[in-house]
Amino acid sequence: MAKRTAKSNPPPSAPPPPGTSPPTGIPASALLHFARTHPLAYVLSHPPFVLGLAVVALFLYIVYQQRRHRDELCQIAAQIRQLGKTSDLVATGLEENERRVGSVAQKLEGVGDGLRGLDGLVMGIRDELARRDRGRRSREDRGRGGPPRLETILDTDGNGIYESAVEDVSFLRGR
Repeated sequence: MAKRTAKSNPPPSAPPPPGTSPPTGIPASALLHFARTHPLAYVLSHPPFVLGLAVVALFLYIVYQQRRHRDELCQIAAQIRQLGKTSDLVATGLEENERRVGSVAQKLEGVGDGLRGLDGLVMGIRDELARRDRGRRSREDRGRGGPPRLETILDTDGNGIYESAVEDVSFLRGR
């Protein structure tokens, strides 16, 4: 195997010799000519100007972002105030509903007490009618014997159906 020489095979990390085209395929002389003739070539080749331009651009960006964030914060604050008003309205509505439910519950308790009183009244009337009916039946049944029939005791209007409190009240009022 032949010995490598520095002139024949340069190491792969070494830069290409001057005058050859870079990896883009454009000759180096064309790139150099373009960089020299471009209108911004002078400006871009002076670092203080580039640094100053970058600082100004950064400052303008910061000012713009600050204004945008301030506007967003104002919008968020307005939404929070609106939600506060809405939550106050919801709380007031819930308190009003709670008050109404309490009022309805008190009225229902009164209706329940009235129904219990009515039920006691109906049961008392039923008992009285059954007692009278037993006395009448006992006089009628003396010849036949035996206790009065259950449907006669429970059936106050004679239709053969066990009566509800509403039917009992309508019977007592005379329909």
